[in-house]
Amino acid sequence: MEYCAGGDLAQLIQDRKQKRLAGRLNSMVPQEFVLKVFYQLLQALKELHLNQQGKILHRDLKPANVFLTSAMGDVKLGDFGLAR
Repeated sequence: MEYCAGGDLAQLIQDRKQKRLAGRLNSMVPQEFVLKVFYQLLQALKELHLNQQGKILHRDLKPANVFLTSAMGDVKLGDFGLAR
């Protein structure tokens, strides 16, 4: 498995919530980033479901299983322990 220095999406959401509660400005996630993550996540699921060797269902899709690269530009889907 690859190391993703950006952490996971759940960690990013939690950090942003804490900043917002602390009253820091600019704690919102940019819309472009949200759309990029959403698009890449959909592409990953499409690849799994249309796999030539058989369809793969992730069955544990949550922010903690969506990993971000260090530059927060790419998304990696992980934790296939419950996949079928």
